[in-house]
Amino acid sequence: MNNQLNSQLTELLQHSLFKPRSLGSHLLLWILGAALLGLSSMSYLFYIELADIGQSEILSQLHTQSTLIEQELTQTAAYTVALSDAVKAMKESDVSEVDRYKDLVFRFFNNRSDLAMSVYFAQAPFAIIPDREGFLPYFYPNQQDDTDPGTLLQPPHQNIRYSELFTDDNYPKQAYYQTPVAAKKAVWMEPFDWYGTTMTSLITPFYD
Repeated sequence: MNNQLNSQLTELLQHSLFKPRSLGSHLLLWILGAALLGLSSMSYLFYIELADIGQSEILSQLHTQSTLIEQELTQTAAYTVALSDAVKAMKESDVSEVDRYKDLVFRFFNNRSDLAMSVYFAQAPFAIIPDREGFLPYFYPNQQDDTDPGTLLQPPHQNIRYSELFTDDNYPKQAYYQTPVAAKKAVWMEPFDWYGTTMTSLITPFYD
């Protein structure tokens, strides 16, 4: 901006009306030049102030968003524990029907956090459904990709897919199962790609 103003001032000096023929002309041009320099400096300072304000607003918004996400994750963690408690209660009541557990997971799925893609449980071999080596009922929003595992539900739930991940993903061989089982505690997984969706998972082992 200073270069442009200096160029304009040079053009004025070259014009006959502004040729410095007297001390008054010199003074006028000096005042004009000082005024132009002042305006450009004020503009620069104003820009810096706006940039600082913008940065502060961005940081404030990021802090707000991160706080909301943290709250969501805290709720998700509590929700995960609630599902494991519900599964244990059904197991202790000798419930072994697959559909009963699918219905339980579906109810939890419908009341999950807005940030959560799914909520589920995975059994250890023959631990919950006695006649099945593996069982992981998995409901999730349809991602509009024909390669996604599972099948679409019937209306009015046609935007939801269901997959049994022992059959569709062989979950006992996957890190999202092996890592928390080995750790014997709740684990937040590092972000990973799952059929084109980047996500993280909280996995909590539970025992009878």
